[in-house]
Amino acid sequence: MTGGPSERGPSRGEVVLVGALIAMVVVPVLGAGIRLAAEGWFPTFDDAVIANRSYDVLTRHTPLVGQFSLAGSRGPSTHSPGPMLFWYSALSARGPVWAIPVWTSVVNAACFAGSILLARRRGGTGLAAVVALGCLALVRSLGPVTMAEVWNPWIGLVPLVLLVFLTWSVLDGDRRLLPVAVLVGSFTLQGHLSLMFPSMALLVVAVVGGWLVPLARRRSVPGGWAPVLWSVPVGLACWVLPVYQELTTDPGNLTLLARSGGEPGGRGGVLAVKATLWRSLGVPPTWAQGEPDPLHFATLSFSPVGWPQLVQTAAVLGLLAGVGVLAVRARDRLVASAVAVAAALVAGMVATALTIPLDRGLVAGYTFRWFTIASFVVWLAIGLGLWRLVLEPAWRTRPGAGTEATRWPVASPAVLAVGAVLLGVVALALPWRDQFAFSYDPGRALGRVVVDATEPGGTYLVGRSGRWDLGFTPVVGHELRKAGRHPVMMRTRIEAFGEHHAPTGVRCDGVIVLQEPGDVPEPGARRLAEIDVPDSGYLGDRIIVSMAADDSADGQC
Repeated sequence: MTGGPSERGPSRGEVVLVGALIAMVVVPVLGAGIRLAAEGWFPTFDDAVIANRSYDVLTRHTPLVGQFSLAGSRGPSTHSPGPMLFWYSALSARGPVWAIPVWTSVVNAACFAGSILLARRRGGTGLAAVVALGCLALVRSLGPVTMAEVWNPWIGLVPLVLLVFLTWSVLDGDRRLLPVAVLVGSFTLQGHLSLMFPSMALLVVAVVGGWLVPLARRRSVPGGWAPVLWSVPVGLACWVLPVYQELTTDPGNLTLLARSGGEPGGRGGVLAVKATLWRSLGVPPTWAQGEPDPLHFATLSFSPVGWPQLVQTAAVLGLLAGVGVLAVRARDRLVASAVAVAAALVAGMVATALTIPLDRGLVAGYTFRWFTIASFVVWLAIGLGLWRLVLEPAWRTRPGAGTEATRWPVASPAVLAVGAVLLGVVALALPWRDQFAFSYDPGRALGRVVVDATEPGGTYLVGRSGRWDLGFTPVVGHELRKAGRHPVMMRTRIEAFGEHHAPTGVRCDGVIVLQEPGDVPEPGARRLAEIDVPDSGYLGDRIIVSMAADDSADGQC
């Protein structure tokens, strides 16, 4: 079959052009991290939990599982499958607060750069240019904030793009990349359950299509089993901690996750499959649209669609299947591999939409986020197939067309490079809208208040917080921990922060309470501050921070 890695080395002009294409995407991604840091980003809500657990890495409380999850809300508490997110953020969490979004943007920029380089290796500079423009469109459609946020539903989105091109490369002959695919796929899978199905589907396609099928057909596979064998220690390193937790805890987290999939309650089902496939793949596909409101998209994803929309979806999927058939008949491995990757993502979309709970709109808002990436890959595979199998052959055989007719456009690489970089700079002016807009100032002010009111080495109970429990209790715990205090948490916050923050029956040096203006004050509590919370929605517009003494007989900590 035609395809496989290009053996021709790039010319100097191509090197300049590919570098500029990478810069076109990297500039706005890095700019997102810098802008988020400059605008005062501060770990709040789940970000504070992630920062705290990242701080635990390489201590005697190294996390064995991932971020606290809503998957087990009707049963025992569950977590994301593994702790790789905390290892990812371990160094930046110990530095200045701005290091977290900047580091996240650096890693995402590297993932995009790797994707463009792999595209160039697959199909030359032309395909690299198309993929670079598509990546720039993904920055716009996913949202600039997503490029720099450490929040676990979003942290795996850009690495998923890299996983797509790694899988495509493995299928197309670069089988030595399988260990890297295992590493990236393990990260996306462990980061959040929303990426479980696409991550698993891509890894299965890479292993089956890259090795098992060729070897079963007794064909020579360059490298033989070596990349598969190298993938084993990589996979073990990624999964040794969650497997250890599973074997030493009854029931283990992986068991609880498997059980949570069978919880009673409505699931998205066929209704969600029809709606999400059309809204993702239809014209215009989501990757070509502006940044959508994730909650609005989630609402629409449970709305019935009519026959015109179903016909449109069927036409897109039929076109993808038709391109795949043509590629197999033409023995074009490049296109066939692209179609296989796209089909794996479509299967992941169907599985995700079928199983998502109907009663959790917020969860749907970020679970369907990766469908935007899938829509880009599907249309990329269709476009590449139509060009290589239909349009290019017709172009080559037209009267007067020679080999020069299909070369890269006549504009010099330098001119194209300047244009690409300028486009990336212009992308810095993308509309800046946090999909879950919330001011970071209250969290920063709250952190200063509780640190100033406590003593180094002290033990403090983060007490009842009412509606503030999800939003700002993690801030208190994280800031106390980072300032050298020991926070003790309550209820589900123990699950999020770790068992070493659970009460052990000693007397606290103080109890920190967050209340709203209308709440009954804690008896004997000393008011520390009243903090305004602008545009907080259901949480209320002010936090009253108080400190109470631990007057219990045995101690609350």
